[in-house]
Amino acid sequence: MKTMILTLTLGLFSACKGLYSEKFQLASSEDLIAPANIAVLPCLVWPTKHGFSTSGTAVFDTGQMDQACKLFDSFILSSFSGQPFMKGKTPRLVQKALETAGKPGLLGELHGLIESNRNCEDCEGPLSFYRTVLYQDKFFMGWLTEFKKASPSSDAILIPIVFDHLELRDQDRGLDRALRSSKVSLLLIRTYNASIQWYGTRHGFTSSVFGSPSEFKWPEWTLVYEQVFIDSLWKDFPGYQIYRD
Repeated sequence: MKTMILTLTLGLFSACKGLYSEKFQLASSEDLIAPANIAVLPCLVWPTKHGFSTSGTAVFDTGQMDQACKLFDSFILSSFSGQPFMKGKTPRLVQKALETAGKPGLLGELHGLIESNRNCEDCEGPLSFYRTVLYQDKFFMGWLTEFKKASPSSDAILIPIVFDHLELRDQDRGLDRALRSSKVSLLLIRTYNASIQWYGTRHGFTSSVFGSPSEFKWPEWTLVYEQVFIDSLWKDFPGYQIYRD
């Protein structure tokens, strides 16, 4: 009997642990089918209130997060180019459709919905936050319903996210260290039932050490972006063909 109880407990613990992780596996053959039409949303700067970094004193640079989002938007548009099986509407066209439907502020409401929601201390990133918080939230579900009404041809929405975009200054073996780091994610969500069809994420960082405080200098953000805005971010995306090495 004790063994059975232990097994059940471990099973529940494993399920909970998976719920809060950023690991995503395709659930069915349906996940492999490219949506007929994807509404690409503008990049979302994740609210610092729900930051996921747990080590060190983090400084979130919102100006740089905005810049990273602009680069992310450009990267996504270029990634759709030349893809025969990926059909999408640009953020500009999505916004135009919402304005025509009398819902011009709908996209701007998404950030507020996330920020005003409860925190998830065990969540490792946007995927687990979506699973444990947004998917259970009636206001988000209402938002998705309104989006579907305003853009009925959209079978899925693609949400680009920049999060844990930070600078750290600390000591590394007695030397001053400067570290810059950023994480980006893509969430593909079905509009008809709010389920996650696909998820991709990447983490980029760069650091340098200095012998004295007078030599201190931050490394370039471009070294971080070169690690996240690459084709492998789209790995296993339904319909995406990688043509470059």
